[in-house]
Amino acid sequence: MFSKKLDKSTAVTDGTAWELTRIPVIDSDQLLSIKFNSSKTDDSSCIAFLILSHENELIDSSIPICESLKEYVLKTKNEKKDSIFECDLHKLYWAWTDEKSICDNNNLMELAYKFSAYLRKHEAKVESLSVFIDLVTSSAPFMTFLSRLFFESYISTLYKSEQKEVNFPKIISFSASRLTISEKDSIEILETAKKLALASIRMKNLVEAPPNVCHCEKFLDYVKKEVPKYKNLYLTYCDENQCLDAGMGAFYSVSRASEHGGRLIHITYKSGNPTTKIGLVGKGITMDTGGYSLKSCESIMTMKYDMTGAALVTSTILAIASLEIKDIEVHAVALLTANAINEKATFPGSIVKAYNGKTIEILNTDAEGRLVLADGLTYLSNVFENSPNSYIIDVATLTGAMAICLGTEIAGLFTNSDKLTSFLYQASKDSGENIFRMPLHEKYKSLIKSKIADLSNIANSKPNASSMTAALFLQEFVGDKIHWAHLDIAGVSWRGSKAEAKAWGILLLYKAVLELSGTKQ
Repeated sequence: MFSKKLDKSTAVTDGTAWELTRIPVIDSDQLLSIKFNSSKTDDSSCIAFLILSHENELIDSSIPICESLKEYVLKTKNEKKDSIFECDLHKLYWAWTDEKSICDNNNLMELAYKFSAYLRKHEAKVESLSVFIDLVTSSAPFMTFLSRLFFESYISTLYKSEQKEVNFPKIISFSASRLTISEKDSIEILETAKKLALASIRMKNLVEAPPNVCHCEKFLDYVKKEVPKYKNLYLTYCDENQCLDAGMGAFYSVSRASEHGGRLIHITYKSGNPTTKIGLVGKGITMDTGGYSLKSCESIMTMKYDMTGAALVTSTILAIASLEIKDIEVHAVALLTANAINEKATFPGSIVKAYNGKTIEILNTDAEGRLVLADGLTYLSNVFENSPNSYIIDVATLTGAMAICLGTEIAGLFTNSDKLTSFLYQASKDSGENIFRMPLHEKYKSLIKSKIADLSNIANSKPNASSMTAALFLQEFVGDKIHWAHLDIAGVSWRGSKAEAKAWGILLLYKAVLELSGTKQ
């Protein structure tokens, strides 16, 4: 079935560039047109960010700036919390907050977003950066803050007539009042932060790519060019016809109308002697018209973002490979296609057979994400041989109801495993990317039962608990011994007013993989 394989020893000759009409050719290297400045610096080109606690009575002796500036900063101590102050003459910016917020990675992520505006303000004028976070007792918050700061400081000009290279400053120091960080640890923190920031930027550029640029063939070309750059990374892939021949009728029912068909992309990273298998499955609908269940003109405009899950799992595993994490086995499966309309498109009311043999009545062609994920989940469950020491996390912009329920800052978590839940909650706490566990109520399974097939792809009555019934549908395609979680990221994936990809989930999945594998990084 999957005869096309690629590893580091295989020459890549068909990694074609991403072609755009009237826009210069953009290849995978340009997607990361970023340099971290390594030149020597002086004080005139340095910018400083301070995160200070009201509760620290000794703060005046621990702020790492000169006395004249320290006095200026301390005058603002009683001002409104979380406000950002600036002394522009010295390129100095600081925020007062409370001790609890400083220890909250979610708050640090928010401050990184706010501080990034000032980093963008000075652009190439800044060669070095100094960061001080008061009261923290471990180095992890620095990695979280720095990786997000770098990412939020990035502005893409890929589709502008004049493209601009982005230069990030070299970190010359980061410190805390209660923590001493060795030079070795500093280098490791910085390198990890850089690589996770680059993964977030990779994801952002993939998600924001127009649908005439980032279709499934070009996505695969990009992956084929990236995989050989890293050790212990392997690629297997197949097209929609190979998937159909293997029995993936659910995936094929969506991809059959797409001009470029579909691609199942399976990337594996394996090093050392891993004790667990971790799988990441991502929905990759490069453009979602809704099919014959056509979307409205307003909602269709953002549907290039419907491949966020595929971009997330791909970018995450490439980041893990770049960090060369030891004793770990991670699989990323991305299912890429467009939900298009033509004479080949699947009609509402059609019945298809999924990879696990179950039949599905397609009542709504705009509920296509769960169809492609269904075959992807069965595929990876088979790869894992339904092992109880295996974990699968699927991520998808699946239901608009999730955004209504949890808004734009929290992703919905549906799972069959309390054990996996505890790992994911710890990863959420460490990353500052919020999740909330939603119920999987067994009684609601009756809502996805079809009268003429095994299942229907939407609930057969209202009210239909649409996010939950979507998750219950996916659960039908997961091996019964596997720890499984579904993350519905429809609400958290982009900033609505700006239609800007947030690259939500890179830090969460990175932390989750470390937690699940028992790896300390």
